[in-house]
Amino acid sequence: MKVLVTGGNGFIGSHLVEALIAKGFSVTCIIKEGEDLKWIKGLDMKVVYGDVTRKSTLGEVLNGYDCIYHLAAVLAAKKQQDYFRVNYEGSRNIIDLIVENKIKIKRFIFISSIAAGGPTNAVGKLDEYSPANPISDYGRSKLAVERYLESLSELIPWTILRLPVMYGPRDTGALFNYFKFINRGIKPLLGRGESNICYVKDAVRAMLSAAESEKAAGRKYLVAQKGLVAREEIALYIQRVMNKKVITIRIPLFLLLASIPVFSLISFITGRPPVFNIRNYNDLKYCHWRYSTKNIENELGFEARFKLAAGLLETYSWYKDNGLL
Repeated sequence: MKVLVTGGNGFIGSHLVEALIAKGFSVTCIIKEGEDLKWIKGLDMKVVYGDVTRKSTLGEVLNGYDCIYHLAAVLAAKKQQDYFRVNYEGSRNIIDLIVENKIKIKRFIFISSIAAGGPTNAVGKLDEYSPANPISDYGRSKLAVERYLESLSELIPWTILRLPVMYGPRDTGALFNYFKFINRGIKPLLGRGESNICYVKDAVRAMLSAAESEKAAGRKYLVAQKGLVAREEIALYIQRVMNKKVITIRIPLFLLLASIPVFSLISFITGRPPVFNIRNYNDLKYCHWRYSTKNIENELGFEARFKLAAGLLETYSWYKDNGLL
């Protein structure tokens, strides 16, 4: 089987590429020229250069594949319009080329986010088909792609996978910051609430399963471990796997809100996306992200294998082995 992956050099994408190669698939990655390839360097795969935001650079790149996994996206941007330029317009470029050129593929797997659904109430659970109410430009850009794909159900065989809070080896995002703080003896608690969470290797198994299942065509699923996890519980588990004594500091949300202009100024000076922005604040303010995993369990027989403690321990070991902690 020939497989094409966008975003294959990233945290989640690199794990997917490794899993595809392990299954004996012929793997090609579309990479934007100049991007870091350290997680996939030396793997038995092919790299072609292209930019999803420039339709002309994709050309014949999309032809000849059984399955396309589309992971390329921007999670943090300096400008709001960049979320739609990359996440929506970039996705649409690929989708339109498949439709316009009548490219035959068995499945187009779009990796979306729980942010497309938006926050929930403090009780009960929603699912992937509940009315969406995204609160961030990132979430709105992902939802726009979902709706565009749904409008083309007769022309392209798609499956949408929404990912929640993700963690695992190679992650340098939000949970990695928890590891760094706790390594220094500080356990920050940022708001209350609970959400779904998923270890990267479980997410990759779900991606492979969704591509191979006929039932998954034209369906969307939340990929997460069964059950919800409180934010304080995540911090506690990280503290336990690191075996650290810490000082617990609960940071009020109003202080985080007040810090946004400072991070924006630093972003302007350095030219990098801000470490903390209004999207991060809203994710904390709207503290409940309670979604059910029943659809992927019932329809694909998928259930996450990694419990939180085991996944965090493996992640911590990787950080240590790679000199990050």
